[in-house]
Formats: sequence, structure tokens, C-alpha cells
Amino acid sequence: MKFVVDRMLGRLVRYLRILGYETDYLDFDDEQLIKRSRKSGAILLTRDGEMAQKAGNYCRVILLRKHEVREQLKELRSRVRLRKKPRESFCPVCGGGLETVPKKSIEREVFFRVFKRQKRFWKCKNCGKIYWRGTHLRALRARLRD
Repeated sequence: MKFVVDRMLGRLVRYLRILGYETDYLDFDDEQLIKRSRKSGAILLTRDGEMAQKAGNYCRVILLRKHEVREQLKELRSRVRLRKKPRESFCPVCGGGLETVPKKSIEREVFFRVFKRQKRFWKCKNCGKIYWRGTHLRALRARLRD
């Protein structure tokens, strides 16, 4: 499952990427977002009722009404089946794919205590940001369980 998300749902994008969903977050006008969704087969997520109505003729669209990310996740989960464990993860910042990197290769790029405590690291193929399993992932999974 892939998503195209408009600017009204910026905080939701990070969560979807961490959960392993390819998510385009674009500063496009309505027509461009609809075209992108249709062309890629992605579900368009928006809080804009007018755009949702327009898009409904061209692509699958989900109109989210809630303001808080936690509520948006609940709302989305009621409409599509969201998995709790990602098969693959994407960079929450830029959306690039993450690849496992040898621990030794990033020793100088992370804090010493993080390097010592963590066993596995991932690096974004696009922006180079480094990730490890932290409390954010446990918190996100807990939110989905709610």
C-alpha cells in the first residue's frame, strides 16, 4: 500500500514511513496530487473535503477529519488495514529507503552511548540519516495498538 499525502497531514507522514509505507509528501496543487495518486496507484490522504470530492472520480481517496496524529492513525486504521510491524522502513524525513549498515561503519556518526547500546543501524539511501531501534518505535506501535 502506498500513500500520497497533502500538506495538511505533514505529521502523519513520518508515522506512515516508519510503519513501512511508501509515502509521498508533496507541496502540489490539488490536480497534481490527484494525478500523482492515480498514476502511482497510491491512496490520496487529505483533510480537504473539496479535494477529496474531486479526487474520488480519479483515484482512491481517504478524507481524514481529525487534527491529532493519534486520532488520524485511528481514523486511517478504520478505513485500511495498517500493519503493526514494517516489512521495510522508509526515512521519516525524506522518504528514502533504509538499508542495514555495519555497526562499525557508523561509529563516528552517532553518539558514543547510542553506539554502545545499539546492535543494528540503518542508513537512508537518499539523505544519509542514521537510525536505530529507539523508544519512538515502541511508542508508535503502542499508539497503533490503542
